[in-house]
Amino acid sequence: MAGIRLEFAQFGDFDSFDIFRSNTPINISSLPNAIATGLTTMYYIDTAIIEGATYYYMVRVNRDGANLLSEQIKVKASPFLPFRYMRVYITANNGLDSYSEFQQIEFALQSGGVDITTASTPSYQSSYYPDRPASNLVSNAFDGANYIWTSAIGVSGPHWVAFDLLSPQDVVEVRIYPTNLHPWQGRAPKDFIIQGSEDNLTWVDIKGFYGVSGWVPGIGKVFSLK
Repeated sequence: MAGIRLEFAQFGDFDSFDIFRSNTPINISSLPNAIATGLTTMYYIDTAIIEGATYYYMVRVNRDGANLLSEQIKVKASPFLPFRYMRVYITANNGLDSYSEFQQIEFALQSGGVDITTASTPSYQSSYYPDRPASNLVSNAFDGANYIWTSAIGVSGPHWVAFDLLSPQDVVEVRIYPTNLHPWQGRAPKDFIIQGSEDNLTWVDIKGFYGVSGWVPGIGKVFSLK
């Protein structure tokens, strides 16, 4: 079940905690009804939320008949976590041969938005063919021959490419462009997962795409993460 997890700390003794929530900034002179009272753990998961809504929370600590309110925090109920690292994890291509290959990738913070990668965006890959590293995918060179990423000879899948966006970003759209030379669009991803990471070590599946076919040389496809 989806929810917003609140964690808080109290340095000293306490009897219990109460949680307050509002859709607008909380007026401490007129608190809303508490959504939870008498908590003895220093966390609470609010499952009565609506995706996309914004909430304001305050915590009240109670001790010996006295109480103290925390500062309020603002939280948006979004399934998208901001990730610094993004990865395309490919489990199948479109059947041309055993290689994975495409020529450009773009990440956007809104539908149809500007690509946030640049030619200096750090990149990584599971393997690469000579002179075809993942850094070519953010080169903005759509020649379909020299500036492409291709997995290495004799390296079986899954294949992957990853990118360091330098700070956590709420990516909502990924655009992938196959090579513009026929028949090499047949190496474009068919089954793949867009993943995110905070440390480039542990990866979280954001959204999977399966059976993606019909790639046209040089023509990108758009993948929404919503």
